[in-house]
Amino acid sequence: MITSVYIAAPYPARREAIRLMEALNASGFEVTSSWLVADDELTDEFARKDLNDIDRADALVALNPESWANLGTGGRHVEFGYALAKGKPLVIVGARTNIFHQLSDVTVVANEPELILVLRGSPVTDFPTCPETGEDVDDCDCVTVLDYDEDDAADEQRKCEQEERD
Repeated sequence: MITSVYIAAPYPARREAIRLMEALNASGFEVTSSWLVADDELTDEFARKDLNDIDRADALVALNPESWANLGTGGRHVEFGYALAKGKPLVIVGARTNIFHQLSDVTVVANEPELILVLRGSPVTDFPTCPETGEDVDDCDCVTVLDYDEDDAADEQRKCEQEERD
């Protein structure tokens, strides 16, 4: 049974990852991603913390909006590969954008309600209702973690690159 997850996401999508963390916590899941609750630095210490956080989780959830397919520094892909090598269940919220996402044991969901159902053990066949409201998933007002488009993603990427240079 999955009770804890690590959230991997592009750093510029941290705000969306934090919203997902809050939703998962409210649904009874522990989120082990310390990078979401404390500042993270590009150091050996913080890289090892992230790997330890993955070790402590039952599964890895990768926020992977299609608009981020060719953006970011790739940390989320390293985390994904590390969890894969450890045999952890992998769930992508978004799109399959690289060859390892094509593996048959990788689950892909479109939104937060589907993610919660999968983490609770529902099969990935049909998600007619939101687990929180009971409404049709398409009509549900639950937070959608993939709520920005390609232009927004590129803008966020440029901001992060500028901050790294400053």
